[in-house]
Amino acid sequence: MRIIPALPTALAVFGLAATTLAAPPSELTDGQKPLQVKATGPTDGLSDGQKPLAPGMSAPPRSMSDGQKPLTVGAFPPGDGSDTKGYAASDGDTSVHPLTLAIGPAQVSLTGLVQAQVAMFVGEDSLLATGAPAERVGVRLRRGRLGLAASLWDQLEVQVGFEADADGAQLLDANLAFAFMDEIGISAGFKKLPFSRFALISPGYQALADRPLGTQAMAPLHQLGIGLEGDIMNGALMYSVGAYNGFERNTNFHEGFAEPTATLGNRFSKMALGARLSTEPLGYLGPHVADLRTGDAKEAFLLGVGASFYYNGGSSTTGLGVEGDLAFKIYGLHLLAEVIWDSSSPVAQPTTGNTIVADLNRLSVAAEVGYTYAFERDPFHLGATVRVELLDDAMGHDDAGDALAVTGGVSFYWQRHHLKFNLEYQHRSESHGAALDNDAVLLQLSSAL
Repeated sequence: MRIIPALPTALAVFGLAATTLAAPPSELTDGQKPLQVKATGPTDGLSDGQKPLAPGMSAPPRSMSDGQKPLTVGAFPPGDGSDTKGYAASDGDTSVHPLTLAIGPAQVSLTGLVQAQVAMFVGEDSLLATGAPAERVGVRLRRGRLGLAASLWDQLEVQVGFEADADGAQLLDANLAFAFMDEIGISAGFKKLPFSRFALISPGYQALADRPLGTQAMAPLHQLGIGLEGDIMNGALMYSVGAYNGFERNTNFHEGFAEPTATLGNRFSKMALGARLSTEPLGYLGPHVADLRTGDAKEAFLLGVGASFYYNGGSSTTGLGVEGDLAFKIYGLHLLAEVIWDSSSPVAQPTTGNTIVADLNRLSVAAEVGYTYAFERDPFHLGATVRVELLDDAMGHDDAGDALAVTGGVSFYWQRHHLKFNLEYQHRSESHGAALDNDAVLLQLSSAL
């Protein structure tokens, strides 16, 4: 669904509201407070007793420090399917301090994410289809996103997000959520299926330039569905379970799953189920992979453990996926490890073209460790991260899809992810077949606004 006019329209509406509603103080009656558009922190711009904006679809949770309890409507998991509090809508497109307009019980945030990559060195065998960041030395717009997130009476939230692509722009998120209480809420629309901790974290909030190769290939990401979500005892147990339209995997491993056009509904597939359980018993890990806490807060040990599951009834394949993950943070050090396994089978009478011709099992193991130094008096962080991955795109078959991938890099943050520079080296070694020249040196500039 192409929605190119929606981007300038969204900006125009937001700008008009900001300029017409925020009347100058000189035009207000005595005692009346002007409406303000401002970058809000956890409580900025809220009247006394007013609850801050809430889970995933509203942006203010990004202003919290790692380990701080997020701002929630009922505290159920964010609308992007994340169970870790503070992950924002549109796949993390919201900023650390979003531009927010507050009008009585309603708050509206303008969100965005831009990632530009400079391929400084690229091996001769590098192909985008095989997961390489580039095919030639040059510049690539990795992501360009824009969205709106609205909260009403601290219980109802709506989000819409768009992403630039080769044809203009397409829908990325369209989701609404309602919180009955902390322990239970409902969300519906085009949103993330709750699978994989790496996938549920925004690509703009990774410690390295992007998610692991295996996660990009094996996580279903945005799908159409409806689900229940909840947070019991402040992170002791977080859950998300939902029913989704059946989805399709692409033929090539690194192309991942297809993300359908939302407005067409379920045309050819059966249904899919997705569920996730996780715990962060010592405090919420926060929206970032890296440990960006400062001061005494970084001394606290934070731990997260999670598991995900999906069953998919697609038009050409049926499939089952399971995932487990472990994460911790302390004193600027972070670790995040994840295992994903899935199994797919072709259906006897496909309603669309077959993407596989025989039963297929796949495996991905990823683990990364990094350290981030915080400049206490300045809004800067400096970090270093190493990630190791084991990939097997067809278990039981020895081929070039069996690979070891190692990525190492340094990161520089200004105001957390308002502006981030990543410089990294990516190396892959194929376990079988001919060795490929597909290493790369990448510089990425990223900004969440």
